Amino acid sequence: MRRGFTMIELIFVIVIIGILAAVAVPRLAATRDDAEVSRALADLSTCIKDIGALATAVRDASTINVDSQDQAVNSSSACAIVQREGVFALEWNDDDRILTVSDGASVASWAKEARDIANDNGLVREHQFGGSRIVR
Repeated sequence: MRRGFTMIELIFVIVIIGILAAVAVPRLAATRDDAEVSRALADLSTCIKDIGALATAVRDASTINVDSQDQAVNSSSACAIVQREGVFALEWNDDDRILTVSDGASVASWAKEARDIANDNGLVREHQFGGSRIVR
């Protein structure tokens, strides 16, 4: 008697592997998107913390300029990452608050939606740094 697998057994195993791959690939793609959003939000959080530390160190919030449209960053490497990837623009308004502004990137639109939901549910926190209020 010969040892080995028949052609039908091999085809059956290949079909099962194909079905498993068809189920696993979309889940892996969703995990990658979630990781990009998490990384972008972590970079933004670090940037806001660094801006607060810089405002405290120089005791003057007006010297801090983080704006991806003007390409001006003088607070931290985390802010440079946020700026370089174009995920967020951070701008000062008249109340010396830093506002996060989406610039239309897909990750930014997800983060903006999360921020809007947080705003609507009262989950946005306001922090005091060196006399400046930073909203996150």
